[in-house]
Amino acid sequence: MLPGSHRSLPGHSFYITDQSENQTLAVRVTDAGAIESTKLFLQEGADAVAQGRKGNAYLAAEQVPVYSPAGKLVRRIDVPERPVNLVFGGKDRRTLYILSRQSLYAVEMKNAGL
Repeated sequence: MLPGSHRSLPGHSFYITDQSENQTLAVRVTDAGAIESTKLFLQEGADAVAQGRKGNAYLAAEQVPVYSPAGKLVRRIDVPERPVNLVFGGKDRRTLYILSRQSLYAVEMKNAGL
């Protein structure tokens, strides 16, 4: 597995993505912080994954598809170059930083990330 970002809130899931296996997994964490279960979230892999506070998964793929916690595509963020990594930061963690091989993009988001 090639892990993406792994921040999690107890009682919620975090995501792991693997481009070579073309899949993204959801890993459920108990209230005590232990791993409870792992299941297939998407039959789509990426270079990296970031997670919004409301559970959306942001994949660094050809662009940045955004999936709801139910696995439904809710948005796509287009950038001029292929993303290789993603991270939330900035004031209140509402800026999604998208790194490509040659550039860094910043997108202000309505909801905060983890």
